[in-house]
Amino acid sequence: MGNNNPVDKVNLYAYKDSRLDSRLEVVDADDIAIDLSNYTAKMQIRDVDDVLIYTGTSDDDLSISPTSKTDDNGDTIYAVDLGIPGATVGSWSFTSEKYDLFVISSDDKPFAVSRGRIRLYPATTQIT
Repeated sequence: MGNNNPVDKVNLYAYKDSRLDSRLEVVDADDIAIDLSNYTAKMQIRDVDDVLIYTGTSDDDLSISPTSKTDDNGDTIYAVDLGIPGATVGSWSFTSEKYDLFVISSDDKPFAVSRGRIRLYPATTQIT
């Protein structure tokens, strides 16, 4: 991956008590696909004092999968999929905090792929 790995600023939005689903496609600075087939993912949310609020990994709320898209060379673009359960989102008490998302190689080297803010809105009224 090396130095050609961009870190995109992507702000995420969630509703309290609702599942947070998002897909973040990963390409290098030249929009070339990066083969993430042997990578895992890790996401952390931290407060203003840098206190850890949440950690998600490929073992629980995150996954890496190929998309149906290809780059200009015909190589498959991979994405990191977030699927954070509503119970977890419901336990968060912040309105806006910072997050970092990494992919980790098979030799345990982390590469930052996205960072930004996660905004948490009050629960919505459910219509039945």
